[in-house]
Amino acid sequence: MKTIEREFDELFGLYLQICFTESDGKRYYTKSSGDSKTLTVLNREKEAAGCKKDIWN
Repeated sequence: MKTIEREFDELFGLYLQICFTESDGKRYYTKSSGDSKTLTVLNREKEAAGCKKDIWN
């Protein structure tokens, strides 16, 4: 995830922070310990953990 966050900063000048919504509706930001993961890996892990999908607001 560190790569996409860095690329958004370099290409667009935007700070990007990845977040997720758990099944109970609570929202969290990812931690730096997950920076080595790809978004695909994170999505699969969170889906398996029961996190909500396609929640934007």
